Amino acid sequence: MMQSLTIRVISGLGCAGIGNAIKYVYCIIDEIADGVDRMGNSPDAGLLLLLGRIESTFTYRHYQFTQALNESLINNFVTWCMHRLTLISCRPVFSYHLNAVSMIMQKLLVLLERHRLNLFLDHSVTMLRLLNDILHALNLFDHDEVSESFQFTVNCFALIDSEQLNPLSDKDDELLLKTEPITLLDLRSAYHLVTVLCQSLSTVVVSFHAYLPEMMVKACHTFGMAVELCDIPSKHCALEALMRAMLCILPMLVNNSSTSPTITLQYVVVECLRRSVALSLSTLSDWIEGRLLLSPDEIAVSDFPAFEQLIVRCVHSLVRVHRAEPENRNADLLLPVTERLLTQFWTSKLEHAALRGALLDYMAQCKPPPTLSDSLVQLDLSIQLQNGTLTGLFDAGNAIPEWSSFTTPTPSLIHQLEMNECKMEKVLCSRLIRISLTKWRSMFAEFQLPPADSSELLRYGPLWLRLGRLWGAFRWKLDLSRDLRDCLMDATSHVIKHVTLALPRVEDFQKTLDLCGPVAPFLVYAGLRWLEQSLGLLSELSRENVLGETLSLSLFSWTMEYSLFTQREDFPTSIWSCLCKPTLHMVYAIVLWCASVNSRPISAEQFSHVINPLVLYSLASDSNGIATPVRYLTQSLSTIEFRSNFVLSLSRKLLRDLIKSSHQSYLSKQMAVFLANLSAVVICLQSGCAEASSLYCQNHGAIRLGCTSTESGLRESELDLYTVTEQMQLLQLLLEIRHVEMTYEAVVDLTVHLSHHVSWTTISAHQIVEFLSLIQNELPHYTPPVVRAIYLNVSTRLSDADLAAWLDVHTQLALSIHTRPRQGPSSALNTVLLDEYRTAQYSALGCCLARHYANLLCLNPPATECQNYAGPRSSSEAAGFTCTSVSDGLIAAVAALCRIGLTHQYTHALYGAVYVQVSSCSRFFPYVSKVCDAWGEHRRFVLDAVR
Repeated sequence: MMQSLTIRVISGLGCAGIGNAIKYVYCIIDEIADGVDRMGNSPDAGLLLLLGRIESTFTYRHYQFTQALNESLINNFVTWCMHRLTLISCRPVFSYHLNAVSMIMQKLLVLLERHRLNLFLDHSVTMLRLLNDILHALNLFDHDEVSESFQFTVNCFALIDSEQLNPLSDKDDELLLKTEPITLLDLRSAYHLVTVLCQSLSTVVVSFHAYLPEMMVKACHTFGMAVELCDIPSKHCALEALMRAMLCILPMLVNNSSTSPTITLQYVVVECLRRSVALSLSTLSDWIEGRLLLSPDEIAVSDFPAFEQLIVRCVHSLVRVHRAEPENRNADLLLPVTERLLTQFWTSKLEHAALRGALLDYMAQCKPPPTLSDSLVQLDLSIQLQNGTLTGLFDAGNAIPEWSSFTTPTPSLIHQLEMNECKMEKVLCSRLIRISLTKWRSMFAEFQLPPADSSELLRYGPLWLRLGRLWGAFRWKLDLSRDLRDCLMDATSHVIKHVTLALPRVEDFQKTLDLCGPVAPFLVYAGLRWLEQSLGLLSELSRENVLGETLSLSLFSWTMEYSLFTQREDFPTSIWSCLCKPTLHMVYAIVLWCASVNSRPISAEQFSHVINPLVLYSLASDSNGIATPVRYLTQSLSTIEFRSNFVLSLSRKLLRDLIKSSHQSYLSKQMAVFLANLSAVVICLQSGCAEASSLYCQNHGAIRLGCTSTESGLRESELDLYTVTEQMQLLQLLLEIRHVEMTYEAVVDLTVHLSHHVSWTTISAHQIVEFLSLIQNELPHYTPPVVRAIYLNVSTRLSDADLAAWLDVHTQLALSIHTRPRQGPSSALNTVLLDEYRTAQYSALGCCLARHYANLLCLNPPATECQNYAGPRSSSEAAGFTCTSVSDGLIAAVAALCRIGLTHQYTHALYGAVYVQVSSCSRFFPYVSKVCDAWGEHRRFVLDAVR
C-alpha cells in the first residue's frame, strides 16, 4: 500500500505548478494517517521512506509553500499537518518512526520561523501547551488510586469545520483539511507523543530564548516534568531539550554578562537541569541495579548507553557553570545523589568510567551546602591501616575500581584510572579543611604501615590507591600541608620507604603475576602513583634530602630496571607494558625532587639514560596519548619553582640523546612534537624567560649562561649551552623528506619560537643568514603570514640590540630573497606564489628599517629613543652613516615591493597584498614632508609609492 502511493505521487511531481509540493505532502501524510490503525504490531517497510520524503520537502521547498499559500492558508495547512503527525506518532504500537516524525515537525517549524514568525511562535506555544497538558494528565493518573486506565484527548488542532485548501486558486485540486480530536487510550501512546513533542521543541527553546524568554522558563519546567513522569525515551528527549536550553545561556554564565532580567531565567534553567539530572541518575542507577522493571515494549537495553552519555554531557555543562549562587538558593539536589552513586559498586566499572569522571568533576567544582559554608564543621577522621579506608572524610573516596573486570591491562585503562584518581583528589582536597589540625597531627603521629612484603601485593594495592588519593589531595592544599609540615614529612618518608621495598622488582614480575593474576599491574600502578604523590609533596615541603642516599638510590634503581625492561624485544607484548607512563611520571617526580634538594644522589646524565627509553616507547605505543608524557614533562621542567641548573642540564642531555636516537629511526609526529616542546623548554630556560617555558613563549629575555642555582658551585658540563647550531640541526632533521609529512606542524612552531629568542650572544651574522636561508628553501611548509612573523621577530630583536650589525645581515637577506631558490621545496614554486612569500619578507624587513629610520629622524619615536639618537646624529659621523644605510635599505625594500606590485598589477589578490604591506611601512611616517627633506627630491617616487 505504501509503495504504490510513493510511486503515484512522485510521478506527479514532474507537472508544472508550484502547488505540486503541497499536494505531494498532503497525499502522503493523509495516506499514512489513514493507514496507521491497520498496521498492527508489524512496522511497514515503506513508512520511514515516505516520512523521509516529507522531511526533505519541508527542508528544500520553502518557496513553493510560501508562494502557493497566503498566511491564513499556511496556518490551516500547518495545523492539519501537526494533527496528522500527532496521529501518526500515537497510534502505532512500535516506536521506531518517532524520530522521523519529530524531524518533520522540526523542519515545519523552521519553515515557519524563516517566513512566518508569528505563526511559528503560535504553533510552538500550542505544542508546548499540549505537552504540558499531557504531563499534567499523567501526573493526575499517577496520583489517582481509583482509575485503572489512562485517557487523554488532543483537541488543540481544531479547524473551523472542514477547511478547503486551494493552492493558487486551483478549483480542480482543492484539498480537504479535516481535523478530529485524537484520543489516547493507553500510557504507551502518551509516552510516544511526549517523546515527539520534546524532541521537536528541543530546537524551539533557542528561539524562545530570543523571542519569548518567559516561555523558555515554562518550557524548562515542562521538560523537567517529562523527566520525572515519563519513560526512558521521553526522559532522554526532555533532558536533551534542557541541555540545549543550558547551551543558550552558558556563554552569559561563563562570561558573567548577565543582565538583571536574565538572572531569573538562568537560575531556572540551571536548577531544572540539575534536578532533571538527579532524577535521571536515580533512574539509571535503579535500572543497572535491577530495581527498575520495564516491559520490553517500553524500553530497549540499547537506549541506556545513549541515555548515560547524555547525562555525562549534562553534568559537564553544570560543571562549567561558574555563576554566583544566591545566598538563599535551594539545596543542591544533585549533590547527595552524586555522592551516593560514587559509593555504589557499578560506577567503578570500566564501562561507566566517563560517568564516574563527570560526577567527580561535579563534586570537586560544586559549592558546599550553606550549612558547611557558614561555619567550619570539624569531622571525626580515622584511617583503617588494613585497607587504607578513610572514615569521616569522603565515603566515595574509599571506592576501588573493579579490578576483576580489567582482564587485560592496557595503557588506555591506566590513563582512565589516572584521570579519575586526579578528580578524586580534587574532591578530597575541598574537604581536608573540615578536619582540625590537632586531629591531623594525632592521626599522622599514630600512622604506621605494615612491614614491606612484595608477596602481599593483593593486600597493599587497595591501601596504596586510597592513601595515594589523600597524599595527592595534600599536594593540592599546600597551605594546609605546610601547617602539618613536620608530621607530614615523617609520614611521607615512611610511605616512600614502605612502597619502595614492597614493589616487586622487574626480575620478579612473572612470580608476581602468578601470585596475583592479571590485576598485578594495576596494584603496582597504585604503588607508583602513591610514590609520585609523596615525592611531589616532599618537593614542596623541604629542601633537605630526608630520604637519604640509600633509599633514593633504591627507588631510582627500580625505575632504571624498568627502563632497561622496555628495551627488550618482548616488552611490547608484555602485560607490564601498561606501566610505562606511570613509571615515567614517577621518574619526573624524582627529577623535580632532586632539583629541589641541596644534595643530589642522582645525576642528570643518569636520569637521561632512564627517561630516554621510557619516552620512546610511550610515544610509540600510544599515538593518541601524546599529551600525557609530553605535556607532563615539559610543564614540570618549565615551572618557575624548579629552574635550577640541574633541570637545565637534564633537559639538554635528554634532548641531545633523543635527537641522536631519532637520526637512527623513522621520526613520528609524536616524537617531532616532543622534540619541539623539549627544545623550546631548553631555549626558554637558557634565555631566562619570565613565564613558564613553552613552545609558544614570546618573551624577550636576555641570554644567560646558567639559571638560578641551588648550590654555590657549577660544573662545566652544566654550562654547556644548547646552541643555535643544534637547533638548526633539529630543524633540518624535522624537514627531511622522509619526515616532513608528519613533522611540519612542529617545524612551524619551533621556527617561530626560535625567532622570538635569537640574540647576538647566541647567534652570529652567518648563522642568522643560514637560519633564514633554511626557511627560504622550505617556504611551502610555512604560510606567508608565518614567514613575515619570523622575519619580523628576528629583525626586530637583532636590530634593536645592534643596528649596525643587523644592516650587514639585512643586505645579505635582501639578496637571498631576490634570488630564486634552487634547492628544496621552494624551487618548485611558481612566480606568483614565490612573490607572495617575497612580499611578506620584504614587508618585515622594510617595517623594521622604517621604524629605526623614523627614530633616527625623531619623527615619532618614544622619548628615550629620541634622546639616544638625537645626540649622535648631530655630532657623530658614524651615526650619519648608519642613518644613510638605513635609508638605503628601506628604499630598496619598498622599491622591491613596488616592483612586485607592478609585475602583478592584474593579479588582484597579490596586488592588494603589496598595497597592504607598503602601507604597513608608511605608518611609521606621519609627517611625510620631513621624510621628503631627509631623502631628497630624487627619492620622491618611493614616497609616492608609500602614499
